[in-house]
Amino acid sequence: DSFFGHPEYGAEDSYYDSLDTPYGAKDAPYEIVDEMLLVSGMTPQIFHAIKPYITVYGEGFVNLNTASSMVRRALGFSETTADNMVLYLKGNDALAGTGDDRFFSGLTTIATEMETTANMPLSSDDQRILANLTAAANVALYSTVFSAHITATLDRNNAAVELDTVIDRKGKVKLAQASGVLWPAR
Repeated sequence: DSFFGHPEYGAEDSYYDSLDTPYGAKDAPYEIVDEMLLVSGMTPQIFHAIKPYITVYGEGFVNLNTASSMVRRALGFSETTADNMVLYLKGNDALAGTGDDRFFSGLTTIATEMETTANMPLSSDDQRILANLTAAANVALYSTVFSAHITATLDRNNAAVELDTVIDRKGKVKLAQASGVLWPAR
């Protein structure tokens, strides 16, 4: 507690000022994901493990129609339920992106949908977790931003460039960043 001015909110200036390279607590939303490296207790190993699952864009909730099993486990769901939710959404062929894919139609009906449609019941603990996440508005069934990774290859000189983008529902580009310059295609 001596380093933390607000224990429920994390480290404050007194902690960050005591570092070899001191800096003040931001006390504001992150602007780029790499700012997580400045958080008390974050290590490069932890950061690289979670980086594919975090974003600074969006409204602060997780879309249960698109979240990975790993993200579902981070929300508190059991491994079985997290995996079953992903499998349920893939439909009968268990392949994402095919014509039989499913989606959850309501947060309060997820347990019923999974049990009646696919015989994948949620445990009482997982039903409680879902109810708590729903009540706290930590989950939703839609997204406010979308990301795309684009690779363009030029045939005549066999060069390519990759672009990462984030776009909101209105089509506004939040991020357009080349992840490299032209190089020979793979």
